[in-house]
Amino acid sequence: MRWTTVSILLVLLAASAVQAQTPTPPAARKPVPAQTAPPKAPPAQAVPTPAAPPKAAPAPPAPAPAASTPPAPATPAVDVTKLGTDFVDKLNTLDDWRLSMDGKEVGLDKVVDAFMADFAPDVLAELPSDDEEQIGPLALNGTAQLRKWVEKYARTHVELDILLVRQTEKTVEGEFMVYSKPLPWGGVGIAFPMIVPYSMRVNRNKFLEIGTVFLQYGPDQKIHRFQLYMSEKSPVSGGREQ
Repeated sequence: MRWTTVSILLVLLAASAVQAQTPTPPAARKPVPAQTAPPKAPPAQAVPTPAAPPKAAPAPPAPAPAASTPPAPATPAVDVTKLGTDFVDKLNTLDDWRLSMDGKEVGLDKVVDAFMADFAPDVLAELPSDDEEQIGPLALNGTAQLRKWVEKYARTHVELDILLVRQTEKTVEGEFMVYSKPLPWGGVGIAFPMIVPYSMRVNRNKFLEIGTVFLQYGPDQKIHRFQLYMSEKSPVSGGREQ
């Protein structure tokens, strides 16, 4: 009986030891309940409002329309033939004065003034000299020097009847031979030949020369260059030669 009781006790002790060594299985995890509502989205961050661009400066007021100016009148074409004939006519007036009974020169200043009115103050002139020892033409600068030459010519020459040379060709008859060229700095240059019959005042001896004139007119219609070339003078007898 005692051994039976002991055996039961040993069996119980062994079963207890085995049970203590056997690990207890982990408890089953409870399933996570399904979410019935979607997660809330994080609050949206406010986008910063960009600064307004600076206002453009106001445009300046439009200028008032300028008053319409009338177009400048067209410059009339220069009549070079008239320039040549007018110059010859003024040369012929240089003897249109007289000596009074008491030897005064009546009208000389008037004809010289009219001739000099067409020249610019700074005119350059190349003119023949009556000095036999003068080599080449006289070079004159300005109206003061030119006036002395003109006055001397007017005092020593009379019966001036200078003619501008004409030419007849085909159906054109008696055309004045005036040559012209526009000047690159403005104005026009002209040239023409002329026949120059005259008498010397001191003794009334008659002579004939052939002359060539070169004139340069500026935009101011004044003569800025004057060149006069004369042939050797030839005595004339028995009337005027042309």
